[in-house]
Amino acid sequence: MTISLNIKAPIGAFINGREWKRGLFVDVGSTFTKVLCIGPEITVVGQAQSRTTIETDVLEGVTTAVSQLPNPSDSFDWALCSSSAAGGLKMASIGLTEALSGRAGTLSALGAGAKVVSTEFGLLDVPAINRIEDEQPHLVLLAGGLNGGNTESLLHNATKLSELK
Repeated sequence: MTISLNIKAPIGAFINGREWKRGLFVDVGSTFTKVLCIGPEITVVGQAQSRTTIETDVLEGVTTAVSQLPNPSDSFDWALCSSSAAGGLKMASIGLTEALSGRAGTLSALGAGAKVVSTEFGLLDVPAINRIEDEQPHLVLLAGGLNGGNTESLLHNATKLSELK
């Protein structure tokens, strides 16, 4: 796997007021999950791949690929994920409002190449959780509630989702 980066970032770029050291790009494909770790000068620190684990949990494939990177126990300051699986990746999209974050979350999931199998908005209740569970998504996207928004609703929905099997 050869990757060429033709992007510019200021040396000493900051995230949340501190200089970042390691960033992670992840692509969940139909067959392989690829990861690329970069440093702040847009230098490739390492790259790896593993089999995509659609049949169980896609995070297993991501974890396996990340474990093959140099210094896998070091944390990442940021991560960007995408899917090139051409519809094989099932996602649920959950927003705080139908018109704004709900729509943005669904469009983001579709733009990443996912098949959106469940769309919910607002505070998740038992029927909504049951609908999501019935669809058995590989990934769940929570949209909204950041940057001073309604974090309580976002935390409520994350807590409800953590109760899924």
